[in-house]
This record gives sequence, C-alpha cells and structure tokens, in this order.
Amino acid sequence: NLRTTFALLTYPLLLSVVSEIAAIRPYRILTFVTIACLLVSALSALGVPINGTVIGVRPTQFPWGETLTIVEREAGWSWAGPVYALIFFIQAYVIHVGWQTSRRDRLAGTVIMTTGATAILATIVPFLADVARMSLPYIGTFQFALWVPVLSLLLSRESALRDERLASSQERYRALIESAPDAIVVLDLGASRFVEFNQKA
Repeated sequence: NLRTTFALLTYPLLLSVVSEIAAIRPYRILTFVTIACLLVSALSALGVPINGTVIGVRPTQFPWGETLTIVEREAGWSWAGPVYALIFFIQAYVIHVGWQTSRRDRLAGTVIMTTGATAILATIVPFLADVARMSLPYIGTFQFALWVPVLSLLLSRESALRDERLASSQERYRALIESAPDAIVVLDLGASRFVEFNQKA
C-alpha cells in the first residue's frame, strides 16, 4: 500500500508540471485528479488494502541470473481496478496535453506524448500483477523515473525560450524608447535615480 500511496500522491504533481510546461490549465481535471488521489491515499494510509492483502513472496530467477521477487496476493475484490483506471486516465490525459501542445510546439508535444505512451506501457505490468493477479515481477517506479529527464529537458527548454522572448521584448522596448520623438525619462523614486532615458532627454 505504501507504493500505491506515494505513486498516487505523485500523479497530481506530474499532471500539474506537464500542464504548466504545456501552458494548458486543466483546473477541473487537475482538481478531480487531486481529490481522487488524496482520497485513495487516505484510504491506503488508514490501512485499507488497495492492492489486496499480500499472502506470500516468491523469488524468481531469470536466465541471466537476476533474482526478482513476485508478490502473491489473496484472491478477491480489491480497490486496484478503480485505482488503475484513475492512473490510466491521468496518463491518457497527459497524452492529450501533449497533443494540444504539439499544435504550438511540435517537439515538446511529441516528447510529452511519447513519454505518456511509454508510461502507459510501463503501467501495464503492475496492472496485470495487481488486478489480473498474474505472476509478474514488479518493475519499480520506471514510469516516474522516465519523467525525470523529460521534465528536466522540457523545463530547461521552456526557460531558454522565455529568456529569448524576454530579450526580444527588451530590444523592442529599447527601440521604442530610442526612436520616440519626445524625451522619455523613467525615474525610480525609491532609489532617487534615473532608470531609463532616451537621447532626446
């Protein structure tokens, strides 16, 4: 349950950061996702077995020598199905955000969509293990680790684009000030000094 709790608390943050990078404000969906994830996390923290009760752990050795453990859970209904439906909804919405972003910024949109699709594929294994009760090893937090370099790349790229837009805006502002037919003076009263002035001043 601890894995599920932390994962669920991460998804609203992930959706928020991706939406911020994409300059899309999905307030209703983000509110719904945050409330749903907080409710399920609270249930998990209160001891409700979201993925079912673990009844055993079985080691499995792969041909290359690595040994992984496979969790065996008690049969019966669990909250895992609805929780995975929520997770797949969030990941599908991230792909939708990428699609909307690709209209404005093809590279960022493609990266977001590709990462969202890969995250869905990475979630299928734990889904099959937790919901379908298949004997599969848990592959860890791959879907979250996948987002770290992608978000870093997108954030640094967005920062560079903002810096370029700011520099361009400052150049246009300076050109307007310099080409004005009248004297323009900007005074900082708090510091008692001239901040900006043109040649006519």
